[in-house]
Amino acid sequence: TRSYGPNDLLATGDNSGYALAEQTYGILAIVRSFADTDMLSEELAGKVHAWAEAALREQSEAKDMLATLHQDTEAKDALAVSLNHSKEETLTGSMDSSKEVLLLERPCILSRQPQLCALRKPSGWTVTVGLGENEEVLNEPAEAINMHASGNKAVPGRLEKWVMEQFGPQYRISLDANADFGILHRLDINTSGVLLCAVGYQAYYLGRLQFAARHVLKEYLCLCHGHMTPAPQIIDVPLQRVQQGQRSIPAVGGKRANTEVRAAAHFSSSERSRAVSLVLVRLHTGRLHQIRVHMSISGHPLIGDSAYGGAPNGICKRIWLHHYRFRIDAGDGPFDAFCPLPCDLEA
Repeated sequence: TRSYGPNDLLATGDNSGYALAEQTYGILAIVRSFADTDMLSEELAGKVHAWAEAALREQSEAKDMLATLHQDTEAKDALAVSLNHSKEETLTGSMDSSKEVLLLERPCILSRQPQLCALRKPSGWTVTVGLGENEEVLNEPAEAINMHASGNKAVPGRLEKWVMEQFGPQYRISLDANADFGILHRLDINTSGVLLCAVGYQAYYLGRLQFAARHVLKEYLCLCHGHMTPAPQIIDVPLQRVQQGQRSIPAVGGKRANTEVRAAAHFSSSERSRAVSLVLVRLHTGRLHQIRVHMSISGHPLIGDSAYGGAPNGICKRIWLHHYRFRIDAGDGPFDAFCPLPCDLEA
């Protein structure tokens, strides 16, 4: 497989971005297939990872060099084109004056490294890029509606547009659709929490490699029905997509799905005097709705998750699920990011 240098990128023009994206996908597919099946010994797996990292580092060095060369002029022009909003379209997409809407809480930067940012994604913001190795969410339609505690409706925000506006003037990757604007993974529209975004190509490519190799740490907080056993446990049940990929179900022939329950605290819901548990879970794989399905089959569906057997319970207007912690090493050393609970989940 041939890698591209900066001179190649300058010579090949726009198509080079697509070619590199395809090359990257092939490299990551190899790493991901071995990680999913545990086919290789630790030594061989290390050699495959080292080969992939060397190839992706070469790609990222070329792209970062090109980004530096073009930063001052091209980035500004691309930003103006990318953010050509009409009067009817803003960060939240098309506005319909006939609907009652609320201004969404905006994302913000929680912490950062030289090439990597941890963002706080509020509920109600869609992430329609950055799927790659992360299967946890759907490519949700932009017209989906987020319900706030007041009961009013709000037009969803588009996180990639926020990234383009926030980082586009400084970082070329934030305007590069072939690199997912630097966004490394997704969260469901109504899931809040930490979301990683690269502002350099090295962090983007090496971050995707860490995802493919399952070398990332992802922890969520969820509120579920009933009193779950507080002792740590592993839910290792394969999952399969059904209904045109819109849902997941347990299936013997499904993909491996491993959820670690780290701790559980017991409470009683004051609204209906029903038992609930606040649970800390760690994902070791990333399947569609993995936490929601695994908690449901354990007899403790999430509060508000009607799709998998949960009920609102009068506590909040959305599924009670929050991406609390993310740890990764994308080239600048270990990066451990935490996101506190949002106001709508604190009660």
